[in-house]
Amino acid sequence: MSAILWHSAALTRFEYFELDHRTFGYALRGVVLARLEGEPAEVVYDIECDRHWQTRRVGIVQTCNSVVTALTLRVSEKQDWYNGNTLLPELGGLFDVDLAITPSTNLLPLKRQPVAVGGTLETRSAWVQFPSLDITPLTQTYTRTGEREYAYAAPSLDYKARLTFDADGVCESYGGLWTRV
Repeated sequence: MSAILWHSAALTRFEYFELDHRTFGYALRGVVLARLEGEPAEVVYDIECDRHWQTRRVGIVQTCNSVVTALTLRVSEKQDWYNGNTLLPELGGLFDVDLAITPSTNLLPLKRQPVAVGGTLETRSAWVQFPSLDITPLTQTYTRTGEREYAYAAPSLDYKARLTFDADGVCESYGGLWTRV
């Protein structure tokens, strides 16, 4: 198990993160303390992936200004996504979840599909936004520019960043947004 602490550049967000190898695959767990839309918030998440790093379950509990909201997603073997018992057809076929509030989920597509230096991976993820907990598909590209460095882009958001990862594939820095402590 790896435990990591991140902070945002403006010191307005902090996260405690754990990556754990399990018999079924992998688990990502985190606690994010942040200001969301000007209010203090805590986001606790738990993501389960199979042995191939494919997302199988996502649990999120968000407390914002004393209001608690939860989201539970599960993904079938056919890559059908469900919010509770409701099928989310727009997410069908996606393998990864991307939680907008944390750099942790950037490891998922790169673990599932390693990229050689100079190569590019284009992928679509189920992007969960905060504090709304809205979920939409998000196209992302990761271009490996060095041994542990990637140029990241989300074209529909007009967003680009430089990401660095440690030897285990966990994000060390995420553009100017997050840095490992």
